[in-house]
Amino acid sequence: MGIFRRPTRKISRILVLALAVFGWHLACSPAFAELANDEAIFIDANGDVDGNPACGIVSAGSMSVVGWFNCEKNSEGIDVTSTGTRAVIGNCRTSTLTLVDLVSDPPVEVDQIDSGVRCVKELDIAPDDSFAIATGSANGLVSKLTLDPFVTVGTGGPWEPTDFMGGAPHDVHINSSGTLAVQPMYRADFFAVLDITEDIPELVNSISTPIIPHLPDYSLVHHGLSLSQYDDDTILATGIPNLNYITVASLSGLFEPVVLETPGRPESVDISCDGTRAVVKTSEGLMWIDLEATPPVVLSENFGLAGADYNSTSTVAFSADGTLLFVAGGEQIDVYDVKPDLPVLRGSIGFQGEGKKIYSVATLPCSAASLEIKFAASEIEVAVDIKPRSCPNLLDVKNRGVLKVAILGSETFDVTSVDPHSVQIDGASPFNWKLKDAATPYDADTMQGDCRDCTRKGRDGFLDLVLMFKNKDIAKVIGPAEHGDCLVLTLTGQTIDGKDILGDDVVRIQKNKKRPKKCLKKFFLSCLMAHKKEKKNNSCTIEKTKAKLISKIQSQWHRFDKRH
Repeated sequence: MGIFRRPTRKISRILVLALAVFGWHLACSPAFAELANDEAIFIDANGDVDGNPACGIVSAGSMSVVGWFNCEKNSEGIDVTSTGTRAVIGNCRTSTLTLVDLVSDPPVEVDQIDSGVRCVKELDIAPDDSFAIATGSANGLVSKLTLDPFVTVGTGGPWEPTDFMGGAPHDVHINSSGTLAVQPMYRADFFAVLDITEDIPELVNSISTPIIPHLPDYSLVHHGLSLSQYDDDTILATGIPNLNYITVASLSGLFEPVVLETPGRPESVDISCDGTRAVVKTSEGLMWIDLEATPPVVLSENFGLAGADYNSTSTVAFSADGTLLFVAGGEQIDVYDVKPDLPVLRGSIGFQGEGKKIYSVATLPCSAASLEIKFAASEIEVAVDIKPRSCPNLLDVKNRGVLKVAILGSETFDVTSVDPHSVQIDGASPFNWKLKDAATPYDADTMQGDCRDCTRKGRDGFLDLVLMFKNKDIAKVIGPAEHGDCLVLTLTGQTIDGKDILGDDVVRIQKNKKRPKKCLKKFFLSCLMAHKKEKKNNSCTIEKTKAKLISKIQSQWHRFDKRH
């Protein structure tokens, strides 16, 4: 048995970086390759001065800069294609967009076009790499551009329902199907939902956002938007500068928009690839938010003060497989190993004393594998065999013995990852367990019905976890049941690293019938007659008489038991 839920999109990832272990430096003229999972592109806001490159690539594997390349000064928005071969950079000063070839040695500018918006702040590339959406901070417009050819095809907006107040959204995100884009609004009480299937983006829906009580003219939503790519649902956005609030909303209406207070000025946000966690970069540190809770809750208000300049504007980004977190700020980039409870700092890539100001950081988009993690983390479906090698699985609720239940291992599931102490069957816990190759998973394609969805096959070469339950405990959780009832028993538990497991199997209730008194009387009378007969025949020894008597009693009992 396996996981039957499929990811919402399928994106291939090429994770090639042959010389990363040696550390690439500009002076060495390294051979670049496609952006890897453990790498990130960053922009130095103080670059392009005295010939210094403004853009670079860092590796979490070597914890170093693996290459520099030229890009326009004061660039801000940046995104990478799913293949890791190209990047698009938004330039605020010139209101242009730059296409970069990441495979070149070093990466080079391929083309530059007019964005159609003023001061490009953020952009997002569609999952299929065919187009991108860019937004400007000076006029509130949104542009759509194709990547091949690299050209702006249409511009829409602004989306303000009233007079435009001179500000504009600072971010935009495309859903995993590439049909909609979500944009936070400035001094407005809604998120804009845009139809981007045509050349000109069009406002098709809006999501109301809470208003700050003491400043009713201001929305909480301003910049730093992220949209969960796992389910295209959760939207996270920072608040207006100098106001310590963020908004979390649901695109599907799963929960009402909520306001969360931040310890400092929020600057940027990102949602993990599995959709379970979010990180908020503030002027005081990092926030860690649980998005699985309804409504979302803050797990940590302030972590990550490892020396980074959190007072400077910068961004955060999860890696494509969701295992790493890059935090750009000031003169360094912090790299964290992502853990459900709290990310753990791996180290920092620093530029102290070099006059650099790391502004933006971008990684590969979420991979197909990472989009499966959420389901696996919350519910791994496992194969369960009650009474291994038995079919049907007869359960005598009056029996005071032991019921064996096996969690079956396979090529895709290692039973040693299961915490036996966490396992239960409808609330009943095992009293003992052992590891052995006990059975073969049942083939659902051969369902027999009549409570015979089971198999007598034995070992399959994979280690199984066999748990022992007391029959009386199982009978207690089952409750009243009639002879012949077919019941489904559900097994739950967790792996050692906290992932939930779920599986089930069927049992048929068996209740032994009471021996009728008349039949018992007849049986013992027959035994008595046999005894008298043997006693009358005095030709045998006492030992032989006893042996014959026992044999006849056993034979009589066998015939009796067969009839009843």
